[in-house]
Amino acid sequence: MQSGTQDIRPEGRAESEYEPSFAQHRMWFLDRLGGGRGAEYIASPMWCVHGPLERPVLERALAELVERHASLRTRFVERDGVPRALVADRSEVRIQWRDAADAAEVARQAEDVAGRPFDLASGPLIRVVVWRLSPTEHVLLVAVHHIVSDGWSLGVLLRELGALYAGDALPALPVQYADFADWQRRELAGAALERGLDYWRKRLAALPALELPTDRP
Repeated sequence: MQSGTQDIRPEGRAESEYEPSFAQHRMWFLDRLGGGRGAEYIASPMWCVHGPLERPVLERALAELVERHASLRTRFVERDGVPRALVADRSEVRIQWRDAADAAEVARQAEDVAGRPFDLASGPLIRVVVWRLSPTEHVLLVAVHHIVSDGWSLGVLLRELGALYAGDALPALPVQYADFADWQRRELAGAALERGLDYWRKRLAALPALELPTDRP
């Protein structure tokens, strides 16, 4: 993967823990600030599936997808006041299968599924629900926290889930997100980090100070 002027290379890490990227750190902070009760940073796209749906095949495809993308097996714990990302060896994601009378019932249940907060420390940070309207009509919902995915990534996940369901073989991934996080932390450190901080100190110097409460962590 090419980023800027330097390649991002796999670290070949044996351990399953890494320092989150700056974007993940920000998401973790916002979750902590809100007490872990918000659903503002959960993406929950839905798709209508027409035609027969083979349950074992879809379950196997999802397991392969989560195995392929370590981000979907990642949770975030607090160590000495800062987050650490932990990658599980195996997938704990399971599809919830439900029957629904009509689209209105699906919409009501989907609102509850999409609005239910994730526990970043316990994971998993993705949930998948399939509603069966008839033998040939289903609705698929994928709810995932933005700390492990984004809008562009959801398109990738859907395409790959479809390919795996169809029995296609996908090429091995050259890097995982943890490799990017390691690269970013190395690149934005020392003098490079100080230059960035100095830029924003100067840009924000003229703004009035905010009177923020300091009686909580």
